[in-house]
Amino acid sequence: MSDDVGPPPPRYRLLRATLTLALLGLLALSLAGFLGRWSWHLDLCSHFRPHYLAGSLLLGGLALAARRRGPVALAAAGLALNLVALTAGLGAPVPVDGPALRLLVHNVYTPNDRYAEVAAAARAFEADVLCLQELDRAWLVGLQEAGLGDLDPVLLEPRQDNFGIGVWLRPRAGLELVGHELLRLSEHELPALSLRLRVDGRPLELLVLHTLPPVSEENGDVRASQLQAAAARAAACQGPFVLTGDLNATPWSRDFDALREAGFADPLTGLGGSWPTFYPELAGIPIDHCLLKGPVSATDARYGAGAGSDHRALLVTLAVGE
Repeated sequence: MSDDVGPPPPRYRLLRATLTLALLGLLALSLAGFLGRWSWHLDLCSHFRPHYLAGSLLLGGLALAARRRGPVALAAAGLALNLVALTAGLGAPVPVDGPALRLLVHNVYTPNDRYAEVAAAARAFEADVLCLQELDRAWLVGLQEAGLGDLDPVLLEPRQDNFGIGVWLRPRAGLELVGHELLRLSEHELPALSLRLRVDGRPLELLVLHTLPPVSEENGDVRASQLQAAAARAAACQGPFVLTGDLNATPWSRDFDALREAGFADPLTGLGGSWPTFYPELAGIPIDHCLLKGPVSATDARYGAGAGSDHRALLVTLAVGE
């Protein structure tokens, strides 16, 4: 590979400079994402690792076709950095044999009024457990009028500030509600819901959480405290544990370190993004999660429709081990 001989035309020089600057920008953003523990601004850069990887691959191909050594080296550095970061995220759960539990999780977006679509999705999926975030009283009325089939409310905490939350359970043979609890995992008194279940006699703890979006240093600190509290609760659980909801963080964020150290795995790894729905799924980022710890795995895990929300639903079929 060698540089062209002779001065290139002005248009070619402009394209070459643009290519180099674009690759430098991708590399700078990729590096900034590793520095999130020192700044919430830099942590925002960590959420777009797949995009940096795709951009480096595309621009690296152009640089290779143009036989430009410098841009090819920049692209290779960007690819390497983001591959390291992506492979350091949460791994997939180890498969286990056990009874099934169908879980539908969705941030429905408070101003959204497509109640019937959300209710229809829960009925069509035949969800055993329905977990919804951003519930207000209008949503509770709308869902009741639309009909959730045989799903019964377990714990509902409607709010007007986009942090309402609720859980419904479908009574059936082999599924037993042992207990439930409304938790406050931060000083901001934001609700989280804990359910203790038995699935064919096997215990399972489910924690439904909606963290603050990290749009300020204070919000970032609150999100960190929420996720650390969730990790501590999971560490104290001796059996299968599921953490689910809109966590407002990707697996490459600084605040996922606590969840990684707690031993969580992610059955949705590599499936694209849950947010925002106005982008194609592969162009989104995964901030809605169903994370698993202990002897529990997923026989099926995928994104569902947004149904008017800016978040896609999560449709997960769990296998609960012993």
